[in-house]
Amino acid sequence: RALEIDSGSLLKEPESKLQSRIKAQTKRTEDYAYTTLTPGAENKHLKAFLVSVEAQQTHKGVDYHHEGEEFVYVLKGKIAVTVGEHVNTLKGGESLHFNSGIRHKLKSVSDETAELIVVIYTP
Repeated sequence: RALEIDSGSLLKEPESKLQSRIKAQTKRTEDYAYTTLTPGAENKHLKAFLVSVEAQQTHKGVDYHHEGEEFVYVLKGKIAVTVGEHVNTLKGGESLHFNSGIRHKLKSVSDETAELIVVIYTP
């Protein structure tokens, strides 16, 4: 208070920075939805998503492969992540890190909607 400045004003972030944190985009298809957890990172190396896959559903017609690495952390439900020919079954609290240059896809193998965090790094 000696400088006649409210300490809260020193910690306050510029409005535009705050808005970019809040402005997450959610996209939805028939069986899954994903929300961008890193808005504004379109041209960055690291991107994170909150992904929901309906019970017993797969990313229909989706077989990903891209340069870099991928990390999947299951929040709830049970999923099967196929990387190449290898199938990894994960439940809540489990994770998988893999080379995303190998074709991969995921499928919910539980009776509830599976929720996961997916982090993608591209060089």
